[in-house]
Amino acid sequence: MPTGKFSGRFPAWSVVQVDCLDGDTFVKFVDGTGRLTGKVDYREKLDARVWCHVGMAEAYRLVTLDASRVTDVSLDVPGANGGNTKELERQIDLLAQDVSPFVKGHRYYSPVTYFWPDYYNGATSKWNRTLGYGSSLGVVIMNRNSGDWETFDADFQKQAARALSAGTKRCVFYVKTQYGVAELSKNDPARSGVPDVDKYTQDYILQQIAWAKKNYPNECQGVFLDEVVNGWGSQAPRLDWYRQLFKKIRDLYGKQFLIVINTGSNIADDFVSADFDICMCFEEKAETYLKNDAMKPVMTDRMMQEPATRWWHVIHDVTKDNYQKVVNQAASLDVAHLYITDGQLVKGEGGQWKPEVNPYQNPPSEWLMPLTIAWVNGYLDILNRVIALEAKQK
Repeated sequence: MPTGKFSGRFPAWSVVQVDCLDGDTFVKFVDGTGRLTGKVDYREKLDARVWCHVGMAEAYRLVTLDASRVTDVSLDVPGANGGNTKELERQIDLLAQDVSPFVKGHRYYSPVTYFWPDYYNGATSKWNRTLGYGSSLGVVIMNRNSGDWETFDADFQKQAARALSAGTKRCVFYVKTQYGVAELSKNDPARSGVPDVDKYTQDYILQQIAWAKKNYPNECQGVFLDEVVNGWGSQAPRLDWYRQLFKKIRDLYGKQFLIVINTGSNIADDFVSADFDICMCFEEKAETYLKNDAMKPVMTDRMMQEPATRWWHVIHDVTKDNYQKVVNQAASLDVAHLYITDGQLVKGEGGQWKPEVNPYQNPPSEWLMPLTIAWVNGYLDILNRVIALEAKQK
């Protein structure tokens, strides 16, 4: 996406917010110099609204950004006689609560990055291949032994920092929940066959998040809660357990700490209103994705009423023959976060817990990268025409 650079003069100790009407949002506290510079990404439209807040006074103006030069966005605020820094700091916190790195109408490549940090492997590094998607990246997952964050590991810190520098919008740290069965009654049938069935209590989960945040304060920007109930049928009574867990996380870390959940399937209507930010609500083969069975749809009508940025689809067993159909399906379902891979899932004798072949053990093949980047950024049709034209000329 193009980037609009801007610079301006504002009342000292004010809060400036630049809202690109077709792009990102910029919020910053102006220091005593009254000078401010910044940049904001946009897709096509160049218009932006500049707000300036000083105490209870505020003003705004419309500007046109330009990727080729620095745009002046200076603004006076009538009635501003110097700012109350404590009040303005409070306003910054309130504004930040509403600022998300995920913009409505945008798409993101959010890969399943369960592999170990390997930045030091150069051309053979799985992470380096993944980070080659650059600014198309949305969420990446750090996963150390299925969510063991008690001790600091320098490799995880370096890998997460590299991911954020490469263009990742949010880095989340993996923690299992095992469907909340740890705190069910001992004779509940849902506990049957679950390994370490008593391990993943709320206290254990919260402790792992606390260690992750302590050991990786700048890199841990959220949590990826795996193996979460979908809320249908016999799982419905466990929704309150998850709501309580989400509230505890939110109370501890605030609105900007991303809560990502993996249900692997669509979720019950009662669960849609829960306080999570993103739900990985499809994790299956391309064949199932394309079928979109009416008896078990990828997205329910209630889910479709929510912003696309709340949903994450993961599709494996993608081929050169079905790729276009898969991304067309993603577009029709209006999902913002997508991960498509030609990796395959073979459960074998190990079943769900220890599959024989794991689709996430390697990044997607290289042929998928340019196509996926093109889809995320809205020019896949053009790329396909170029590819077809080149094929005819050979």
